[in-house]
Amino acid sequence: GGGDSIHAYVTSNGTFRVWERKNDGDWNAPATVTTRGVSQSSAEEATFERGKAFWLVRNAPSPYIYLIGRYTGEDYVMGLEGSTAEASGHTLIANPTFHDIDLNSLAFVDGAGAPAVPAVNDRITVMNMAGLQTIYFRNAANTEWGHNVTTNYRGRTKQVWTKGGTIPSGTGFWYMRTGNTPLNIKFESVK
Repeated sequence: GGGDSIHAYVTSNGTFRVWERKNDGDWNAPATVTTRGVSQSSAEEATFERGKAFWLVRNAPSPYIYLIGRYTGEDYVMGLEGSTAEASGHTLIANPTFHDIDLNSLAFVDGAGAPAVPAVNDRITVMNMAGLQTIYFRNAANTEWGHNVTTNYRGRTKQVWTKGGTIPSGTGFWYMRTGNTPLNIKFESVK
């Protein structure tokens, strides 16, 4: 029904493109939401870039939602926004494949397509269906992704870095970059 909306993050300027579903089932032209208000976007901005994630905000709860797209099965390279002196670079991405991706099998390449290594302070934040998030980061040697697991036993809190993690098929995630040289994630097809 009407009132549902889709919010797509625009990394280049930190705004959101927003489509709202009308009562007749059609979606209105996208608007850009900024800290200064709302403005209409151009027709060129009315499509989703492959691999970019978005939020679907429902007007009323529903047990199922089907969003249909096309997966070509080819390798796909997604650019990651670099950091500035003021802030880390944030890119909202989606796993564009039909399979879950092991974080430690993610391929990173530079602007020329050569293998690259993320900065040790880069982060990947994945939200699950319950609305909880897991923040993955590189180990001290900057060789593997993992996350902290916190336990509390009899008032003693302990954090242990645990190797690994996955990004489920079709799931969106934030990539927070601390470096500013060109860096891309290469989603490789299953061969």
